[in-house]
Amino acid sequence: MRRIILGLEVLTFLALASLAFAVGNPALNYAESVFFNERKPNPEVFSFIKKLGDDRKLDDLEKLYINYIAQVDPKLQHKFLSYAMDGNITESEIDSLPDLHVLYEDFVDNRNGWPEVSTYERRIYVANGGLFIQMERQDLTALCLPASVQPYISRYANYSYSVDIAVKESGYTGTDVIYGLMFRVKDLDNFYMFLHRGDGAFSLQVLDKGKPRIVKDWAKGPLSFSIMKVVTDGDKISCYVLVPGEGDKKIFETRDSTIPSGGIGLVAMGSVKIKFTNLNVIVPKGEVLR
Repeated sequence: MRRIILGLEVLTFLALASLAFAVGNPALNYAESVFFNERKPNPEVFSFIKKLGDDRKLDDLEKLYINYIAQVDPKLQHKFLSYAMDGNITESEIDSLPDLHVLYEDFVDNRNGWPEVSTYERRIYVANGGLFIQMERQDLTALCLPASVQPYISRYANYSYSVDIAVKESGYTGTDVIYGLMFRVKDLDNFYMFLHRGDGAFSLQVLDKGKPRIVKDWAKGPLSFSIMKVVTDGDKISCYVLVPGEGDKKIFETRDSTIPSGGIGLVAMGSVKIKFTNLNVIVPKGEVLR
């Protein structure tokens, strides 16, 4: 039976006040967030930003580079800094950059603005390296967006988005428990969802101007998996799960241009306790350098 799942009560929390440092120049955001003690400083990156900002005028390539380096994988920063500090950043050095790891969420704290709620029927909280959603009623739904990083991710049309998922408890079985990834989130009336259901089926759905539509109907997939992943490339959407010992298994590949870009989120429905960990958003280098 075709089922549109968005008729359930929707609970969404947005920490709008935390958006300020996620808009605009990423390097300046980094500096401001350090200044206001919202983020621990990396001395190399911070001094590099200050040097280029204070001591000399930046050309367009250097501006691009500084925006990139403020967010790149810390393990690679020293290599990139050595390129940049000589003042002669070349196209080949830009080409050596990896894809941009826009977000790695380890959930050691809640710096990225996930909702936190504690009621008798519903708890949403960050703890022990994960985001937990726990609900006690079959008809409840939680949509969780990381408010602090959402505007920056929303700049990009194309990215790879993955997260480890572990169901800890479930009060119902079959079609009563649903969870998965929200992506290309424009606002609360416009986003896609890659969903998994308690009976082992998967679906790809879109909420378009508040109206739900099934892009790919419920279909059976692997019974055991650890990671759900979505890859967007223009109007092509590919959905995968990681099966331990077997690697990525493609569930869907389709084309849909309803929503061209947007942020990310997590969704859970039904009576369930679920833990999300190791959330990653990676933007292809070509997308970043456009």
